[in-house]
Amino acid sequence: MNKKYFYLLGFAVIVGAIVYLMTTSLQSSLQYYVTVNEALAAKSDLNDKVIKIAGLAKDIERLEEDGRSLYKFKVVENDNTIAVVYKGFVPDTFKDGSNVVITGSLASNGEFVATHILAQCASKYEAKMTETGAK
Repeated sequence: MNKKYFYLLGFAVIVGAIVYLMTTSLQSSLQYYVTVNEALAAKSDLNDKVIKIAGLAKDIERLEEDGRSLYKFKVVENDNTIAVVYKGFVPDTFKDGSNVVITGSLASNGEFVATHILAQCASKYEAKMTETGAK
């Protein structure tokens, strides 16, 4: 066999390995961004996938578990709610009625296990904007 064949074979193996690594790493890093209504409608399709859910935080309860803060709350959109459990620190703006985007996964029991919380308090920012006269 000649050298061209071995070079071509080596090149094909390298390209195949790169394509394989890119597709497997891309699939593991994909996150779906959904609203509460969309998450409930596609619950079976989203089980055990990392997703982001947007909604309003309601009924926030702070507990202690193994020396860490444990938060239980609901994410609400219209009349639909999802129960959420989160261990760790929360932002200062995380309060009842604040808009949140939570990252995590839906457990088989229907509860959302959050790994990250992003919160904003729209009323706080609107008050500052009206005080300065900007809109």
